[in-house]
Amino acid sequence: MQFSKMHGLGNDFMVVDAVTQNVFFSPELIRRLSDRHLGVGFDQLLVVEPPYDPELDFSLPHLQRRRQ
Repeated sequence: MQFSKMHGLGNDFMVVDAVTQNVFFSPELIRRLSDRHLGVGFDQLLVVEPPYDPELDFSLPHLQRRRQ
């Protein structure tokens, strides 16, 4: 899976382009990837998806890790 990791305003983002590649994120995979010691380490996952409306260029669901 190709992705970018970005930082801003105290947050870490993992950005995945799901327009050009097929991806599936189970809750367990997200937990593993978000782990700062064992995975990529992020608190917000941004998945750029194909548009659900022909008037749009893309769809961008926002998933944020709960603080524990």
